[in-house]
Amino acid sequence: MNQRILHLALEALDARKVAIEKEIAQLQSELKSPAKKSRSEKMKAYWARRRAESTAPARKRRKRTAAEKKAQSQKMKAYWAKRRAEKGKKPNEF
Repeated sequence: MNQRILHLALEALDARKVAIEKEIAQLQSELKSPAKKSRSEKMKAYWARRRAESTAPARKRRKRTAAEKKAQSQKMKAYWAKRRAEKGKKPNEF
């Protein structure tokens, strides 16, 4: 009975050993060849480098005033009303 317990314990340890060796191999392969970056990640890194190297001050975006927003809204409403009129549709008709 004592040998049976030792035999089962040895089998369990061997199974754990195999799993650990697989994990070690996977980690070593990741260290040797890092995962490829996607194009978007490469571009983000590129522009971050460019911004860091740049000596020019960063341009600030001008915020639109409420009047400018309202004027743009009016223009777009007129634009879409004209488009709907050309197609002969009513505003809430799909």
